[in-house]
Amino acid sequence: MRIIILRETGLPSHGLNGDVATWLARLGGVDIQQRDVAAILKNGVDGDVFCNAHGEIYPVVLEERLFDFFQRGGGLLHLGGLPFETAMQQTDGNWVEVVRTYGDMRRGPALGAVKAPIDFFRARLGMMVYAPPYPLDQASGLTQTYDDGLVGIPPHTNNLPRQGLTLCTTLPIHLARPDLFGEDRRVYMGKPMIREAHMAGSLVAPDGNPLLASLLFCKSWGNPYDVDQSKPVHPWAIYTGLLDVEPPGALLEAMMRWLTLPVWLKPVELESATIHAGETVPVKVGFCGTLPHGWRLAAYHAAQTKDEFLTGMPIRWTECPVGVKGSTATTHIGDAENAFLLPVRFALIDEQGRQRDVSESAVVPWRPEELAEAPRLAANGRYFDVIRGNDRLASQWVQGTNWQDRAQNAFTWHNPNPLRIAHDAQGMADAGILLARCHYFMPQWIKHSGLNFFGDVCPEAYADFEDGPELSERHLRALEAHVMVFGRLGVVLMPTVYTNPGPNMGNPGHWMTQSRLVLPGLLENQKIFARQIMSRLGSAPNVTWDICNEADTNMDRFGEWLQELKSIWGATGQMVGIGTFNFNQNIMLGEGADWHSIHIPCCKVADTYYSGKPCLLQEAWVPTPATAVGEEDVEIYLHRAISWTLTFGGAGFMPWNWNMFLTNWRYGVSFVEYWDNELGCAVHPDNTPRRGRIALRNWAIFIGGLAFEQALDRQVLFVYPKTGLNGVGITDYLDLLHTEGIPSGAINDADVATTDLSNTKFIVLPYFAKGYRQSTWDRLRRFASEGGVVWAHTDVMLLDEDGGLAPARTIPIREGKEPVGRGFFAWGYGWSTAISNPSALYKQLLTELPLARRPKLSLPLVDGELRYTERMSTDEKAMKSDWVPLDKLPDRMVVTSITVADKAGGLRRAWSGEGAPIQMGSLSFSSPEPLFVVIQQGRVLLVGGEIRVAGCAQPPSGFLVDWRCAGGVRPLQSPLSWTRDDDGWVTRLSGWQRLHWIELKCPITG
Repeated sequence: MRIIILRETGLPSHGLNGDVATWLARLGGVDIQQRDVAAILKNGVDGDVFCNAHGEIYPVVLEERLFDFFQRGGGLLHLGGLPFETAMQQTDGNWVEVVRTYGDMRRGPALGAVKAPIDFFRARLGMMVYAPPYPLDQASGLTQTYDDGLVGIPPHTNNLPRQGLTLCTTLPIHLARPDLFGEDRRVYMGKPMIREAHMAGSLVAPDGNPLLASLLFCKSWGNPYDVDQSKPVHPWAIYTGLLDVEPPGALLEAMMRWLTLPVWLKPVELESATIHAGETVPVKVGFCGTLPHGWRLAAYHAAQTKDEFLTGMPIRWTECPVGVKGSTATTHIGDAENAFLLPVRFALIDEQGRQRDVSESAVVPWRPEELAEAPRLAANGRYFDVIRGNDRLASQWVQGTNWQDRAQNAFTWHNPNPLRIAHDAQGMADAGILLARCHYFMPQWIKHSGLNFFGDVCPEAYADFEDGPELSERHLRALEAHVMVFGRLGVVLMPTVYTNPGPNMGNPGHWMTQSRLVLPGLLENQKIFARQIMSRLGSAPNVTWDICNEADTNMDRFGEWLQELKSIWGATGQMVGIGTFNFNQNIMLGEGADWHSIHIPCCKVADTYYSGKPCLLQEAWVPTPATAVGEEDVEIYLHRAISWTLTFGGAGFMPWNWNMFLTNWRYGVSFVEYWDNELGCAVHPDNTPRRGRIALRNWAIFIGGLAFEQALDRQVLFVYPKTGLNGVGITDYLDLLHTEGIPSGAINDADVATTDLSNTKFIVLPYFAKGYRQSTWDRLRRFASEGGVVWAHTDVMLLDEDGGLAPARTIPIREGKEPVGRGFFAWGYGWSTAISNPSALYKQLLTELPLARRPKLSLPLVDGELRYTERMSTDEKAMKSDWVPLDKLPDRMVVTSITVADKAGGLRRAWSGEGAPIQMGSLSFSSPEPLFVVIQQGRVLLVGGEIRVAGCAQPPSGFLVDWRCAGGVRPLQSPLSWTRDDDGWVTRLSGWQRLHWIELKCPITG
C-alpha cells in the first residue's frame, strides 16, 4: 500500500504538530511518498491512500484532483483536527483562507438564494462537522475512549478533539437522474446508504456519555461518487484529535489495520425483524471483497432483557454457527424467554484471531402481551390522558418529536436495525418524549413515486418489494419491530402513512402528488392495506395513526375520506389524525380526526390551538446548523416555541426532527437535502447530544405530570359534524369565543347523544356541516328543554349527516330565537347572517349568557394554576436558517416566565426565559440564561448556566444530578463551587456539566 503525503513548503499547519511520515515509517511495511501541490496538480494522487501533513489546512486548488482520486476509490488517512477544515489559496506569496457561500447554487429558481456559507468540498465527500452542545474549553475530566475490539487502546486525556465529525455518503441524485438535479423533490425519502463509518473513538464526559465522535473507520460497499457501483474503493481512517504530541503507536497501528482491510461487512440484513413464538429466523450479512486465507466470519448471538438494555450492561455474546455462501454469511436465531432484544453480531476475524470489522443488529421477540404497560393516548378535551395499564394521568400536555432512522430513513421499513432504533427510543424516553412521529412509506411507494433514482444503480434494493396493496411479511414484521421496541421503552408511535401512488396502491394525498381520492379502486386498496396492518397492530396500545401528511386541497373530501378510513384505523381505540398546515384545515376535517396538528416553524408558532380537541404543534422546524451559534439558536427557538404553544392552549410539541440524517450536502444540492443536516434538533447522526435534547428534556420535566383543569371548557361545546363542506366562516364560531376569552370544548356529532351535558350552557353547530344525525337533533331538543341554548342553522339542520333530507324534524324556516322548554334554539339561515360576518345574534348570545371568562395570563390546573408573563416584541424575524431567513415577522407577545402554583398559592415550579429572578419562599434564583426551578418532594432542583441563589447566609450545598425522565434522578460525583457577590451565591456550570440539573440541599421557607 502506498500512502501519498501532502507536504507543501510554507503552507501552515493546524491540529497537527509533528512529522506524519516519521510516525508512519516507524510502523514499517508501508510505502510512504511525499508530494507538494505542484506534483499532485500534475500527476494526481499517485497512490492508494492520501494523507495531509498540514492537519486541518489544505490548498483549495487541489479539490478537483482530490475528488477525482476519491471518486476512483482512493483511501484517506487523516490525522490532526478536522479533515479539510480550512481551504487556503496563495495570494501575493501568502496563504490566505477561502470562504465560500452557498449563494445561488440552489437550482430551483423559485426557491431563492441562500447566503449562508457552505463547505463545498466536505459536502461533496459526505462529511458533516458539528460542535459540542456547550463549549468544552473550560470543562475538565474529559477523556478519549476507543472501541475495544477494533482499536483496544486505554483512555487518555491528551490530543482531544474540539468538534465532532460524521460521515455517510449516498448516491448523488444527479448521477442517476440528471433530470431531477437540483429540484426540490424531497429526495431524502429513499436513500440506500452505501457508506458507513464506525464511531471507533469518542470524547467522553465524566458522566460516561459521549460528546463527540473523534475516530472514524469508514467503509463502503459501493462507490459513493459514481454510477458504477462495482468499482472497488479503499477504506478511510480519520482521527480528529488535536495532535499536540505524537499519538499512541497503537492508535496508528489500528488505523493502518483498517486501511489495509481486504474485505469488510455490509449492514446486517433482517428478512424478519421480529421472531414469533416457536420460530427460528435467518439473519444475513453481505461482505465486499474476498476472504484471505486464514480469515473467517464469526456470528455471535445474545438475549438481552429490558433491564440489561436500560442499565447499559455489556452484551454477553455467544459464538454461534455461521454459514458462508458466495459473498453472504447467514446465522439462525431462536427465541429466548424474557428477552427484550436478540442482538446479533457478525465479525471479521483475521488469521491472528483479531477482530477487524463488525456489523450488528437485533431481532425483536414479538410478544404483544408485553405491551400491556406501554403508554396509550386518549383524547381528553383539549389535552391527552396518558394510560399505562390501570394507571391514568388525565389532561396532560405531551412532549413529542418527529423521528426517522438516522442512517436509513425510509429503508428502515425494509431492513430495520432494532438495536439502533432501541437506542433512539431510549434517548427519547430519557428526554421525556412520549410521542414519536415517523413517515411510514409502503416500500414499493419509493419505486413508483418519481424518487426511484436508485433503480438503475442499486436495483437490489427493490428486488423483493411487494406490488401492493398488501405488504409482504417482511415489511409487516419491520412494522412490528418498531411498535414493539418503542412501546416497551415507553413511547407512543405515530406513523404517517403513505401508500401512494403505484398502480395497486391507494393514494391518501401527499405534498408531492395530486390526490387521487376520487378513484374508488384506490380507496378500496387503502382499506385492504389498512385492514392488513390493523390485524397485526390493532391491539398495540402505543400507536396513533397520522394517515395523511399536509393535505392542503379539498379538505372537505379529505374529511370524508378520513371518516371512512377511521372505521379501520381507529376500530380498536387507536387514535387517528392528519397533519395540516393551519387551524382552518383542522376544523374542516369534521369528526374524523381525534387529534389536530399544525405544521409550522418554531419561529412562526400560531396562537390557534383552541379547536376543542388536542392540538399539537407538529413538524416545528428548527433548522439550525450544528455550529456554536446554531446550538444557541436551537435552544432559544425551542424555549420560545414551547412556551408559546403551552400558553396558547396547545396539547403538545413535536419538533422536526429528533436526529439529523446521515446524508450528503451535495454540490449543487437540492433545497430539502441541504436542510437534512440541520433539521435534527436533539442528537447528531452518531447519537451524541445537541442543546435541543437538553431543552426538550427540561421542558418535559417542567410540564410533566401537570393536570390541566378543563371544567370551564364544558360550558360551551362546538359540535364537529361528520363531514364538513368548504366555505367561509369555518373558524369564526371558535375565533369569537377565543376573542371573548370564553373557554370552550368540542364534541363529535356522533357522540352528542351519549355525552353528559349537565355542565354545558351553550352548544354551537357550525354552518359548514353536510348535516347532523337524528340522535343529535333529539338530544339537543332535550338539552334546550332543560334550559340549554343551541346555536344552529335552519337549512343545515334539515339535513342528516350524509346530506339527505330529514323531514321528521320540525325546524322553523326563519332566524332568531325559538323557545324550547326552559331554553331555546338560536337560528341562523344561510350565509345572510352567518358567522363569517359574525351575526349580531351570535355576539349577543355570548354577551347575554352566563358564560365564565378565563383569567388572562393563566391556565387552570387541577391542583393549582399555571401563570405566565409576557412582553411585546417588535423585532421578530424568521430564523437565520429558515426557508426565508431573517424575514420580518409580525409583532407579538413573547412569554418571558412561567410559574406553577399550588392551590395555596405556593410556587412549586418556575421557568424564567430572559433573566428575571424567580422568588420561591425565602430564596431567589436567577440566571442570564433560561432557568428552571422545580420543588419535588421537598427537593430543590434547578438547571441553568450561571446560577445565582440569594436569600441564604451560607453557600448552598448541592451536587449535579442525572435526571432522566424514564429513569429518575441519580446523583453524580461532581461537587459544585460557589462564590459570593453582592447579589448572592454564584455557581457556573461549564461544558458537560450543562447537560445536568443541580439538586440543592437548602430549605425553602415561606
